[in-house]
Amino acid sequence: TLQNYQLNPSDHFSLINKEKSDGSKYPEMVLKTPLDREKQKSYHLTLTALDFGAPPLSSTAQIHVLVTDANDNAPVFSQDVYRVSLSENVYPGTTVLQVTATDQDEGINAEITFSFSEASQITQFDLNSNTGEITVLNTLDFEEV
Repeated sequence: TLQNYQLNPSDHFSLINKEKSDGSKYPEMVLKTPLDREKQKSYHLTLTALDFGAPPLSSTAQIHVLVTDANDNAPVFSQDVYRVSLSENVYPGTTVLQVTATDQDEGINAEITFSFSEASQITQFDLNSNTGEITVLNTLDFEEV
């Protein structure tokens, strides 16, 4: 009859051997510490079942745990500060700057949308929310701003 279950050593997973009301045993794999997909995307574990025989016999099963992404990383700009000088005679539509940012998450969690935080106060420039490209929207006047 089945004696025990064992899980190969793991920092993140442990095994609890449980017993049903009929006396049969089953293993329950428990998460011991949080997982981080950006550090490790998957885990390969071996579950071993042992019996009471003499000699004891065993069987193994492979467990492959895939860690899915959570939106746990904020986007990071390629620069902390962007500085640009413009002449007041640049035409509307002129590209001023293209900002870039990356996100360590994956899939939809890594998609980045750009926007001005005070959009209602930004009347001279347009920001492409997908590309990060900033263009001149209206004629610039040094004497006004």
